Amino acid sequence: MPIRFRCRYCNQLMGISRMQAGKVVQCTSCGRELRVPPADGRGQAVPPPKLNLKDSTLADALNELARIGQVDPAGESSEDFAELTESSSPLQPTGQPAPVSVEVVTLDPLPTPEPIELELLQPQSIPEPPPGTDSASNAPAAVTSWPVDLFPTTPGAGALPEQPAGSSGWTKPQLAGAAAALLAMYLLGILTGWWIAPAGPGSVAQAPNQAGEAPDNARDQNNQATAPAAGHSPAASREAGQSPAATIRGRITWKSESGESRPDSGARVILLPPDHQGESRISAAGLRSGDAAGDVEVARAALRAMGGDVAVTNEQGQYAFTLPEAGTWQILVISRFQPRPASRELQPGMLSQLQKFFTRPAELIGQLAWHTGQVRYNGSDPVIWDHSFERQN
Repeated sequence: MPIRFRCRYCNQLMGISRMQAGKVVQCTSCGRELRVPPADGRGQAVPPPKLNLKDSTLADALNELARIGQVDPAGESSEDFAELTESSSPLQPTGQPAPVSVEVVTLDPLPTPEPIELELLQPQSIPEPPPGTDSASNAPAAVTSWPVDLFPTTPGAGALPEQPAGSSGWTKPQLAGAAAALLAMYLLGILTGWWIAPAGPGSVAQAPNQAGEAPDNARDQNNQATAPAAGHSPAASREAGQSPAATIRGRITWKSESGESRPDSGARVILLPPDHQGESRISAAGLRSGDAAGDVEVARAALRAMGGDVAVTNEQGQYAFTLPEAGTWQILVISRFQPRPASRELQPGMLSQLQKFFTRPAELIGQLAWHTGQVRYNGSDPVIWDHSFERQN
């Protein structure tokens, strides 16, 4: 039976032969070195590298470093030294420098500035309108306040009602109340639209199993499920203002050492389209167990842009998808608790298919059990797709 242990750096579950106990290996997920624990489970740290003083390459490098900054006297000839001695003359003492006379320049004072007389403008008087004319018609347009212009009291009326002279018609408390009412209506509209908006294409919903479903072993035959061609479609539910139900749902389980079937909570269920248009691929970050929630959302958005989706099973091992239209999808399930047997290697055909979507498919699966299948959705009725990971030695 192989030794199973987790990486102390990335918590990746790995399995290795007992013959490798106590040896230093590299993690298949993060690539760091760690020591395989013995059969009794006691692990030892990786020893630090030893310094080999007999290494000739190391000795040559140390000698080169020691020569840096040293001057080789044999490299200078006697003739160069004699020329340098003759050319350099001793310093001759110099006398005191002669004092430098400084010329003092006298500046004349600035003339007194002459004052500039400014001509004062006389205020212009506004002529009063002759008696009998309408003062409101001659008033500027700025007298009418903006709330009255935006919200006339009578729809379709031509002229606004006259305002008394010296009054704007709206006080500060009234303006504040109108602004608060507009803000409340805006926020209410946003909340109402968010509340009644239907779920978008490819959204994930955790739906529990309904009563009367078939057992796990009966629903997992050939790992394919096809719904009948009659019933209520999700598109009709969206038109009626209702949230569409899950189009694909199921349950993932695994077998313990005692043979008990347990929910595989935290397992990744990945939905992939049959073909991928383009050359963009995504990494395994967000699609492995233990990844942060932010990485999971980024990976889900990238898969949806490619035409697929990803779901994480809940505590009961249940998952659900909501598909926008009918079609056929490839489904990949990666267990969280069931390890992959050492004898079961990744198939080249499956790796080539996954390389169309992921940069490193082997890093995505790791040492965990996996299963692939195909699911067909006719666009009307939900599909039930379950799988149980059997224990293999």
